[in-house]
Amino acid sequence: MNLTHDFAVLIARYLIALTVLISSLELLAARSLFAAEGLLGWPLLVTAHRRRSQPIEGIRNILLSAGGLAFLHALGGLIAVILFIPSLPRHLTGCLYLALLALHFLHSYRSTFGGDGSDQMSNIVLAGLAFDAFATGTGPLRDAGLWFIAIQCAMSYCVAGIAKAVSPIWRSGRAPREILRSSTYGSATGLAIMESLPGGSRLVAWATILVECLFPLALFAPLSVVLFFLGMGILFHLTNSAFMGLNSFLTAFAAAYPAIVLLNPHLH
Repeated sequence: MNLTHDFAVLIARYLIALTVLISSLELLAARSLFAAEGLLGWPLLVTAHRRRSQPIEGIRNILLSAGGLAFLHALGGLIAVILFIPSLPRHLTGCLYLALLALHFLHSYRSTFGGDGSDQMSNIVLAGLAFDAFATGTGPLRDAGLWFIAIQCAMSYCVAGIAKAVSPIWRSGRAPREILRSSTYGSATGLAIMESLPGGSRLVAWATILVECLFPLALFAPLSVVLFFLGMGILFHLTNSAFMGLNSFLTAFAAAYPAIVLLNPHLH
């Protein structure tokens, strides 16, 4: 597959912009959680942080209040929409990536829990693309940002697979069934489909473990193997989105796939 550097960056940019847009809209839809009296209200969460001097404390309270947070999420969505413009100057896109990273870090600072793999992968892709936007020349340094994304993506799958492989509930095959029964990520439809298949839960568990553990092969293997792992990744995240509501996982991880395709010929 003949994928150029610039085209790989463009695909990754559109996918990470879509990821940010989805996340921003989801957070705006759930803004009642961040209200002062909500479960994630700032009056409660601020108790986990050290007090600052008066000017900094005032600015922090304004930015991280319910209204301030809604503004930040709306700003993130607006930046994502701007990133869909095809002919943006490289340095401008770099500044937009850094702005989104800053917004993500502000949200993580406000809520030190509740993040997931899509948030981490989004930060990795944004950081790699920001480096690429400011890199100059045509040498190895130019590709360093995309190499960073590709290697981090492959290792994130592998680490997740190893964590499942050492877990008794995953090795037993019960984990997918129990997840679909849970109140947070459960799905009656998904559970019914899985239980209609002989050994469905065990099959899903071990397929997930094996594909995730072996995913780093996508960095070295022939193109047919690469496409297999990327296809399995898309199927995995698409299924999670449909049945578990993890809507931004698909685009966040897919945003790293162009970097893997670009890196593979160098290592293969």
